[in-house]
Amino acid sequence: MRGRLSRPAMQGIVAVCFALGASSAVHAQANHERPAARSAQKAGSSSSLSGASSQLCGFYFDVRSDHFTPPDDSTPDNKPANSIAERKNCRGPVLGVLSTEVNTHHGGFIHVDMRATCVRAVGPEPCTEGEVVEAPPGHMFLRNSGGDTQIQTIQMVWPDLGSGRWRYEVRLGGDGTAFVEYRTFTIQAFRAP
Repeated sequence: MRGRLSRPAMQGIVAVCFALGASSAVHAQANHERPAARSAQKAGSSSSLSGASSQLCGFYFDVRSDHFTPPDDSTPDNKPANSIAERKNCRGPVLGVLSTEVNTHHGGFIHVDMRATCVRAVGPEPCTEGEVVEAPPGHMFLRNSGGDTQIQTIQMVWPDLGSGRWRYEVRLGGDGTAFVEYRTFTIQAFRAP
């Protein structure tokens, strides 16, 4: 199921998503290493991203209920678990949120990456066609305890994407037994301040 909403509906949903995101549980392994190419961190240093924007210029969603088991831990070449292709009419930050049922029974795991690909440069301050941007922090780790299926939410932010037609994807890696079902992927695009 895919769709678009009116501006008042988008603003209400943004408020609800931020409130829900603040209370969502995400299980992460503290010492999980991220590949250097994907990490904003450099050896021996820490880094952070911050910013603000209050003007929403797009809200998109992709809802799926199928059973999805990543075949291996190589997220770049695995089939997307969710995907949204829409036109972004402004330059600025983009928030990607994945909420999903997760089952990592028997000590399994799932890694999550979010990727944006510029499919077509259109509009003011356009993206570069073919440009691929991984959302930081990237390669986040999902795991649940007790072998029960649990709902988990992950948020990632692309700090500055140009206008144009973008394909946003959730790429999962795993141990070949862990799986996700009943997942919702939302994209909220904001105008740069």
